[in-house]
Amino acid sequence: MSIPARIRDALAARLQTIRRVDGFHTDMGLAVTRGRVAYAEQDLLGGPALNLYTPGEDYLDHMGSQQRNVLNITVEAWGLFDHDADAVADQLLADIKAAVLSAEQPVLTDVAGPLGQRLEYVSASVDLPDPGQRLVSVTVSLRCPYFERYGAPTLPH
Repeated sequence: MSIPARIRDALAARLQTIRRVDGFHTDMGLAVTRGRVAYAEQDLLGGPALNLYTPGEDYLDHMGSQQRNVLNITVEAWGLFDHDADAVADQLLADIKAAVLSAEQPVLTDVAGPLGQRLEYVSASVDLPDPGQRLVSVTVSLRCPYFERYGAPTLPH
């Protein structure tokens, strides 16, 4: 499996931990989807949902027989609000940050060990609904620098 695929799997596992019983504001960890998905209000009646996808990677530099790339990652959260759209957006964003930006484990890992370098928060944007609508979305951009060997992109450095 490629290093980017392993990074996506490890990040999806962190997002799936988002549950109220574990101290989060929402249960959106129960509805994590890979790839871009657009939601309608009726899709979110059971609670908020998350999309995880990687729009690409960039070359950073090289050392010896390996190169350093950065995997660009997008996490989209979707939810409904009744009274305060800003509060729902704040909760969605806070849950994502708390799940993926772990102070105790800043580097994503899997059974084979660390995957790249520290997961980096880049930006977030909020899409508040038009009047009469109830759908709120938050888009979070992350980056994960990692090394791969020339000619062997599935092997860590």
